[in-house]
Amino acid sequence: MPVFNQARYPAPSDWQEFQRLICDLFKEFWNDPYAHEFGSQGQRQFGVDIFGSPNGGLNIEGIQCKCVNTISENEVKHEYEDSKNFEPKLSCFIIATTAPRDTKVQRMVATLSRTGEYRCVVLFWQDICNMLSDHPNVLRKYYSDFFIFETVGDSPGKLIKVDIDTNHYELMISKISEADSYYGGTILVCDLLNRKCQTYRIGDHWNRLNGFVGYGEFDAFLVSSFLNDIGNVDRLLNLGRSYLVYQPTPQQINDYFNKIGKE
Repeated sequence: MPVFNQARYPAPSDWQEFQRLICDLFKEFWNDPYAHEFGSQGQRQFGVDIFGSPNGGLNIEGIQCKCVNTISENEVKHEYEDSKNFEPKLSCFIIATTAPRDTKVQRMVATLSRTGEYRCVVLFWQDICNMLSDHPNVLRKYYSDFFIFETVGDSPGKLIKVDIDTNHYELMISKISEADSYYGGTILVCDLLNRKCQTYRIGDHWNRLNGFVGYGEFDAFLVSSFLNDIGNVDRLLNLGRSYLVYQPTPQQINDYFNKIGKE
């Protein structure tokens, strides 16, 4: 199943585009809108193409971008040594590359981090793809031709089998988290056998479910009354397997038949 953190996006072939992508990515990752590219082509950069301050702190981290197919241990060591000349002093040196992972390079990086003046990190293209998965704004900007499906939180659901006289239907009832600014608290009522679905909120009129649940108006009325009388649908969703017996009040039934009679 394709998900953000498993997807492999095509690496940029242009080094300037790659550098811009990494800069935008780390503005979000560092939470530093002032992170920016360092210097211009032809100027000495001391191994640093991008620098910024994570979370607005005093520590400075630098990034060297390498839009290449392979990267060697010697290259990593050379860039790390060059980064020592960068002012102000770095707290971490990162190499971001389009090259695939290499175990020899990874071991070299671990050694440099342990014995060097500050930490060394190499982000291979697979690692960058994983980071992009956590930053959809950057992903959309550079991969706008991809179809992006964003998952937003979990919604608990309950399968309920309903028998009304000779009618039998099966409902899936779920609720969107209250934390969602737009859909929070919305209930989704799905009639699985009839392949129909409708949104619902506690207190809605039964007519909202008419044509979506069961086989007629009375089924819609009964399910609506059931949900409204429960009130807190979370209790239903958290209930284990059980058998529930429900009967609308005489007043609810009279109101229903008065409504039908007037129509």
